[in-house]
Amino acid sequence: MIDRSQLLVLTSILYGLAIARYFDLNSKYFYNKNKIVFEWLITGWSILAFLFMVRTWWEYANTSALIQISFFNYIEILTVAIILYIQSTLLTPDIPKDELLDLKKHYLKISPYFFGSILLIFLKNQITRLFTNVNEIFSLLNYIRLIFIVCLLIMIINKNRIFHIIMFFVSAVLYLSFVILAK
Repeated sequence: MIDRSQLLVLTSILYGLAIARYFDLNSKYFYNKNKIVFEWLITGWSILAFLFMVRTWWEYANTSALIQISFFNYIEILTVAIILYIQSTLLTPDIPKDELLDLKKHYLKISPYFFGSILLIFLKNQITRLFTNVNEIFSLLNYIRLIFIVCLLIMIINKNRIFHIIMFFVSAVLYLSFVILAK
């Protein structure tokens, strides 16, 4: 077992690269408005993914000196950081030099990968939670998590815009409520 604070550097680099990508490309989008067909859904998911990433980074940084972890635990933490970095690259495509960037088409193209990455993080957390607390198997929160997993699977397969809009607002309300209520 080793102290987590020394290992936080690599995950911090990944989180920092993702944050830099969000800020850099969003400023480029602002200055290249005439080259971009905007899609508010991808912008909304970018904001939620950004908030989730910052919250995750904050949680790992706050507990870094308190918890001793094994190599497997660190790989688990590093995997989440890598997935969140990949999400930032999916949600913020580079602006092509000679053609129009259509974020609506881009959203449809990346949505299976983006929601698949959310599903991976969610399943990892769910499996960890079930192994650490067996009593949670029949809890109401567990059933809600399972419903969310099914919704993510549908969003990976389904390209229906109305369903994606509804799931965005449901996810935004649930996540922001969690952030506000969590201490």
